Amino acid sequence: MKNWFAGIGLVIIFSWNLLAQDLSGLSICVDPGHGKGNTNAGPTGLREADINLSVSLFLKEFLKSAHIDTVLLTRVDDSTNPTLSQREAMANNFGVDWFHSVHHNAFNGSSRFTLVLLEEKRSFSNPCPDGSARGTGQPDWPGQADIMSNKMADWVFQALRTEFPIVRLDWTFFGGCNGGFSLGVLNDLLMPGELSEATFFDNPVEENKLRNPDFLKLEARALFMAILDFYDAGKLKTGALAGIIKSAENGRPVNGASVLLNPGNKIYQTDNNNNGLYVFHDLPPGSYQLQVQAPGFETQSGTVIVKAHDFSFRDFSLSVNSAPQVVLTLPGDQTRDYSVYKEIGVRFNRPMDKASVESAFFIKPFVSGVFTWNRTGDAVIFEPKTRYDFSTTYQVDIAGTAKDLQGRPLDGNGDGNGGDDFVYSFTTEKLDSLRPVILDFFPARKDTGIFLRDVFYITFSRALDPATVNTGTILLNEQGGDLIEYRVIPAGNSLQKIVLAPQEPLSAGKTYLLQVTNSIKSVQQEPLFRPLRWSFQSQSSFVSLAVLDSFEAELKWRDPLNVSETHGVLPDSIIFRLSDEHPLFGKQAAELLYLFTEANGLISLEPSLSPVFEREKTIGLGIYVYGDSSLNKIRIALQDNDGIENLPWQVLDWVGWRLLRFDYSNIAIEPGTGGNGQLDGREIALHSVQLKFSGQAKGKIFLDDLMLIQTPGPTGILSEFEESPPQDFILMQNYPNPFNPETVINYRLNFSGHVTLSIFNATGQLVKKLVDTFQEPGAHQITWNGKDDHGHLVSSGIYIYQLKFNQKVENKKMIFLR
Repeated sequence: MKNWFAGIGLVIIFSWNLLAQDLSGLSICVDPGHGKGNTNAGPTGLREADINLSVSLFLKEFLKSAHIDTVLLTRVDDSTNPTLSQREAMANNFGVDWFHSVHHNAFNGSSRFTLVLLEEKRSFSNPCPDGSARGTGQPDWPGQADIMSNKMADWVFQALRTEFPIVRLDWTFFGGCNGGFSLGVLNDLLMPGELSEATFFDNPVEENKLRNPDFLKLEARALFMAILDFYDAGKLKTGALAGIIKSAENGRPVNGASVLLNPGNKIYQTDNNNNGLYVFHDLPPGSYQLQVQAPGFETQSGTVIVKAHDFSFRDFSLSVNSAPQVVLTLPGDQTRDYSVYKEIGVRFNRPMDKASVESAFFIKPFVSGVFTWNRTGDAVIFEPKTRYDFSTTYQVDIAGTAKDLQGRPLDGNGDGNGGDDFVYSFTTEKLDSLRPVILDFFPARKDTGIFLRDVFYITFSRALDPATVNTGTILLNEQGGDLIEYRVIPAGNSLQKIVLAPQEPLSAGKTYLLQVTNSIKSVQQEPLFRPLRWSFQSQSSFVSLAVLDSFEAELKWRDPLNVSETHGVLPDSIIFRLSDEHPLFGKQAAELLYLFTEANGLISLEPSLSPVFEREKTIGLGIYVYGDSSLNKIRIALQDNDGIENLPWQVLDWVGWRLLRFDYSNIAIEPGTGGNGQLDGREIALHSVQLKFSGQAKGKIFLDDLMLIQTPGPTGILSEFEESPPQDFILMQNYPNPFNPETVINYRLNFSGHVTLSIFNATGQLVKKLVDTFQEPGAHQITWNGKDDHGHLVSSGIYIYQLKFNQKVENKKMIFLR
């Protein structure tokens, strides 16, 4: 190369910049990598050796157009496959000025960057541990191979629009002292050289483009432009224009699209290789108008500026001009014995307007369910919240009002005109007569907003063997987390319906999984008909729960027969007491046995000392009720500044435990004596829990954990059922208070159990969990150093420390000063 430069004067170099490209006096060896017998190929079989040869032949023609003296190819077809040393020997023996090896890459099927490798100078002066020569971090041909490599990488990156260009020294790139090596096709060259990996043939998208000769010609043009720039041998007087034509609906390349270019009246038609590529070579600089047409798509036009010695691009996203259609259903039309739990769905021939499809979706008989769309928006799945009916034929109707993203109505019957329905049907399986089958469950599939202290249930077609119902056969866990402990409680006299009561609150905003395995068996030892797994989400916001009465150890309520509002009952049949028959969380629950004698009969359960709480800190109330399916009604009555305010009646139409939750913000309050239908004033008192005759006269229900649902932060309870401290524990005020840098919190437990002691800021956000473990009775002490869970010192302000123990919660304030 030095000899070539020495024979060229500055006047000649200057003339190249003014005149046509001129590489006269230069010789280059172009090496099409691999050859006969090489099996490197893309997903559909496109061989790298063939790609390399095509690019090399295009590059040879470009170089010849610049009057180069010699272009030496190491192979001219696929009949040979010279060794690496043979390729080097050809270049060395001929004495060329430059060497370039053309390759294309493969890795993980998704990469698409441009790589150029050049030889790294190595030395034995500081060898690797194995004694081999270590790389110096410098190119073997400094100021030549490195400059050319950077130019090639940049131009190929621009021409092929890969993700990014990379230029690397070979020995370091391949691992250095950890197995690195020098490229065999470069290590014995007597002239500068490099090896290019333009893009990745194992990437399906790239392989489709590499099947197009015009794409390969773009690569060759880029290499040619890099050589011209390196030798300052003039600029191309023309530019290249390229682009990708895709469907706007699904993003897929369009085959057979015609691109009309003016001025010039040139037409390019995209091939059938699913690349959507069009290319116009050798265009004079200027402004061009493009018009794209393709069967089934709207015509689209655009303008582009072409520059000399450059690449210009204009992509098109074509809108379809036909009505959308259904191309696939799940299950197929008239499928029989379809699972009552499985999802159904349809795939369209393009992305759809999701809201229009969901509103146009009808299933008869009606089934409640949820929709899930795929990423591209052309397929939707409908999952029943629980199940379909057994031995039932369902008709799925997607009305013609369903639309695509361009507002075109559905062509349901395939006549080419939009606006008509698509209909298909399927028939479900029979109910198994021997094995237990899941009939109903809560939470249902993909339910959201599940209360953090809710209880769940599952109903089966047959009674279960108690020995097979446990946390190992019915799995409950947070997604990606450990299994959650729960208590199994029969709903009724057998395990045909079971209630699952998690012993700790759920976390806010999390996805949970419930899985019923086929290890479940009936009393007759028949295994579960079909296992089932589903997910649900807890409510997104954190709430604070304060148990007003856990119905443990002592009944703090008046005898309902001594309450004036109780009437229409048989006195000897009214029993209100603590019972260990169906405890939900602790060891006992309140049991109410009743017998109504009059149509308007009512039982009023009033606390001996009504708890009082702050209205502004309270979101609502909750109570767990073990229903008896009597169709009688139950409600909670409150007392505010005006009088009695009644929360809505709830019909006892279930058996087993269920949480009744009353959210003040979305319920209709019925005014009682002196009330106005609104909760007024700062203080609210619990007046009573009432049971009204509206169904069966005789029955039995249970109550557990009457609780206050509060905004996070200090408790809103002003007074409790009794004025003495909680019996289970005593929480002391921290000392010192205010404090800096640390404070001590003391508490005493009267029983052993799981203790959680947490710090919250004034907005209710968790700052630090100090204790979360099982502890024995007695005095306990913990020190807080004013740091959060991440070890960061908190800011000055008011903080709340909260002790949770045995279903009870107590909060106290403290002040941190920095």
